[in-house]
Amino acid sequence: MALRNCPVCHASVKLENLERHVANVHPRQKPSLAISANDRRIIQEKRRISTPGFHIPRSVLVIILAVPLMLGGIIVAYPYVSTGGAIHWHPQLTITIDGQSATIPANIGIDSSLWQDHSLDQYSSMPDMPDGMSGMAPLHTHDTSGTIHVESRVSREYTLGDFFRIWGQTFDAQQVLGHQAQTGHRVWMVVDGSTMSPSYSVVLRDQMRIQIICGAG
Repeated sequence: MALRNCPVCHASVKLENLERHVANVHPRQKPSLAISANDRRIIQEKRRISTPGFHIPRSVLVIILAVPLMLGGIIVAYPYVSTGGAIHWHPQLTITIDGQSATIPANIGIDSSLWQDHSLDQYSSMPDMPDGMSGMAPLHTHDTSGTIHVESRVSREYTLGDFFRIWGQTFDAQQVLGHQAQTGHRVWMVVDGSTMSPSYSVVLRDQMRIQIICGAG
């Protein structure tokens, strides 16, 4: 079966697995839109050839094709429905360096170049899977909004330090993302409105707002 690029993360995925990949890895997207009408015909023809003599009634085929569309509508209506894990939270992280917002990349914990620590992979609700499907760390991002997706199959505490280790970046009292605080500047954090010293030990919670600031203050 041919490979196709995921329209969201551009990973190469087997054509017959593309809808399932979009539904599991990119739950905010509509999986039925990932496959064109022509690709859907290719899948059906491949299945027909591989099972000679087996005929699916037209009425059954209509139902089979309708189900992904219905599921896609549910996913769009409820974009944050859990993929089966015990935790599905969305804390928000912003980083400001010398008055400028730093970009928090999309696909941290999904793209291998942004997935540097694998010590928590066992807790992921979507570990690496066969057939070309991409897995993801229990802490990851889907876009550059700063939303951290905490998706875990077990209920446990995850910290801001866990996220930075997965990302492969650091921060402390002297620097953020490798940017050293200038003379007279410092690094501090604001967590849900409370100012504190930089700390990896902040436990992530749903809808928590975390700011890391490097500058005069």
